[in-house]
Amino acid sequence: PVAQALRLAVRAHHADLAIEPLWLAEASLLLPELREAHPNLPPPPTQPVQANPPLYEALCRLVLALAAGPLPCVLFLDNLTWADTATLSWLAYLSARL
Repeated sequence: PVAQALRLAVRAHHADLAIEPLWLAEASLLLPELREAHPNLPPPPTQPVQANPPLYEALCRLVLALAAGPLPCVLFLDNLTWADTATLSWLAYLSARL
């Protein structure tokens, strides 16, 4: 659900993202299209995607970069009763950063 929620916003604003390449590379584990938009990113990390604290931070920075853009940013995730543990953990991490 996180990838689906971020994918359209990232696609629309990838050129305007004020985020370091290291964090874009980390976020590309979940959003591989970032590598297409930014082909000079460092190699992807080798850690698994599930419960990956650097990935949590990268996704937080991505959301914050989108929110800092010229357009309003709303992250809407419907039906969280079906969310997995990693998604819920990331949402808790994000809420602490907002």
